[in-house]
Amino acid sequence: MISCLSFFFLTLEDCKKHEDPKPLTELEKLPPATQVGKNTFGCLVNGKAMVAPFPSYTASFYQQGILEIGGGTWVGPDILDYGVRMDIIEQGYLIQEASYPLTPPPYNNVIFGISKNGNPVCKYENENTITGMLTITKFDNKNYVVSGLFEFTTYHSGCDTIRVSDGRFDLHYAP
Repeated sequence: MISCLSFFFLTLEDCKKHEDPKPLTELEKLPPATQVGKNTFGCLVNGKAMVAPFPSYTASFYQQGILEIGGGTWVGPDILDYGVRMDIIEQGYLIQEASYPLTPPPYNNVIFGISKNGNPVCKYENENTITGMLTITKFDNKNYVVSGLFEFTTYHSGCDTIRVSDGRFDLHYAP
């Protein structure tokens, strides 16, 4: 009897090990908010995860007083692709670990684009940004690493309003 019960419990335990894992939430699909230059970029776009699939889908430059940060997707033909570019322009001081409003233009701005098969579908220009903030959590000008968080809301006539939240990036920048 004891061996039958042992067999039953071992079999039951083995079944538990083979259960399908719980699917990730959209937030869990984003890269972690690291600060070491992993070349990651991701955010939620209207609640759906947008993650740059490879480091080559990210960019960061800091030249002549302008910090540019960007990332995007390309997931295949006949699927919508997304891209984000944010610019912070020095205004008499060096870029530092701080929060920067992404409105109003012309100094700090964000551009969001949607394309399909390489053709623009909707382009959200900086003058259409309703609200936005980019927070630099690490700016290392010796190792050329910039990391941070961002969020913004933008619109374009004839397109859906875009709400970007929980954005994070951890990039090496080109000096």
